[in-house]
Amino acid sequence: MLPLVLHHADLHTMNRARPRAGALLIRDGRIAAVGTDADVRAAAGTRYDAIDCGGDLLLPAFVDAHIHLLAYAAGLASVDCSPAAAPDIPALLAAIAARAVISEPGRWIRAVGYRETELRERRHPTRWELDAAAPANPVRLIHASGHGCVLNSRALWLSGIGLESEEPAGGHIGRRLKDGEPDGLLLGMNAAVERAVPPAEYADLRTQVAEADRRLLAQGITAVQDMGVQNDAATLAMFERLRQDGALSVALTPAIGIEPFLAGNLPPGWTGMVKIVIEELGDELHPDAVTLGAQIGAIHARGARAAVHCIGRQAVQQAIAAFETLAQREPIRARRHRLEHAALCRPQEAGRAAALGLLVVCNPGLLRPNGDRYLRDLPAGDLPWLHNPATFAAAGIPVAIGSDAPVGPPDALGSIAAAASRLSASGQRLPGKVAPLADALRAHTLHAANAGGSERERGALRPGAAADLVRLPAAAFADPAVLGGSRPRVMQAGIWRDGGRE
Repeated sequence: MLPLVLHHADLHTMNRARPRAGALLIRDGRIAAVGTDADVRAAAGTRYDAIDCGGDLLLPAFVDAHIHLLAYAAGLASVDCSPAAAPDIPALLAAIAARAVISEPGRWIRAVGYRETELRERRHPTRWELDAAAPANPVRLIHASGHGCVLNSRALWLSGIGLESEEPAGGHIGRRLKDGEPDGLLLGMNAAVERAVPPAEYADLRTQVAEADRRLLAQGITAVQDMGVQNDAATLAMFERLRQDGALSVALTPAIGIEPFLAGNLPPGWTGMVKIVIEELGDELHPDAVTLGAQIGAIHARGARAAVHCIGRQAVQQAIAAFETLAQREPIRARRHRLEHAALCRPQEAGRAAALGLLVVCNPGLLRPNGDRYLRDLPAGDLPWLHNPATFAAAGIPVAIGSDAPVGPPDALGSIAAAASRLSASGQRLPGKVAPLADALRAHTLHAANAGGSERERGALRPGAAADLVRLPAAAFADPAVLGGSRPRVMQAGIWRDGGRE
């Protein structure tokens, strides 16, 4: 295949040494040269293909620094119980009942996306309501946050949860007031439920992941970091099988869950990321500060990187304090440990995180679909700092953006636009400093690649990097609304994903 020259373009390289250029050369799926039209053609030699980009924008393809790929893929095949699809409990139950009609008796039904505060009744459905919708099937109705679910009676029984069941640390079992019978609501107990759900048939999983892969590429995302807390050696082997089978083409950097890590259920010599979740039940945090510190210390001692899920202010403070304690014993800056989400982080805490060399992956893409709810339900004093990458950038942290899909949509341009506008779906602006567009772009490209340790391979248009890029109309940067509504043309390893080289 001949080298390819893309010229008459407005390249935003994300490379501070040369932030803008007009042309680039691609050879064997990699960027070979970046510069002026004349320089790039000279580097190409005498025989090459060329594309006149007509002044369009060229950017590095996007990196999603926090996604749950298998859950996102499974959600595409699940019953849609999101607020738009099911505004009230009768509509939710009708959707589940429709799936039950076409499901074999005994087969698990997976429904996703409900949020009790968005239902007309402003409450969780109960096990008994789910029983009526699907009497012959176990049902798992997953909350939009991903950290809670409602099970029907069959699913509770299969999960070993009954009247005498005790709540695990960090977990909660909802109960009927009159007799203490579990009402189906479970918080922080995904692991117990996962053990009861039979694994998906590989053929089904392959189909689901292939569809997820297609959708990610359509958004200009060619690399993801999978942050599944239950990931273990078998999960990583399955990811590799999916890649070999052609279902997974996006580059994937997976984390390992803390429990598999401590149990040794990981590939030999693992020094990647290890995910810890701080569960927040009211004012209670699990694990407690001592346990969290021990877990982070064990990860650091084995040469791996801790990635700590922390949402609320108390959880963020606990995570930072644990790293500060570790830093008193030994240097940690070079390890690039991470805070995941840090959804409510004020400048003081961001400064403490910066002093430790922590990286932060935040989720501004949640502002658009949830912004109106945040404005309605959250304290006004929290709103300026909510999902705000500008807070971390101001502290000197190279903040990255992740979608947290399926909690949020894997819409890279939408996330970038949200960071630069802080607008809800109805057009209301959330308080807080907006990120400059250039910062938001780096957060979903160079800084996201850096958060996963792949900054030499992707995240910037520089010689030697993979030829993964997106092409957008020149007007896409006119304002965040235009950018968020744009749809990129995507190149992966030097090939346009919509076919051909033209």
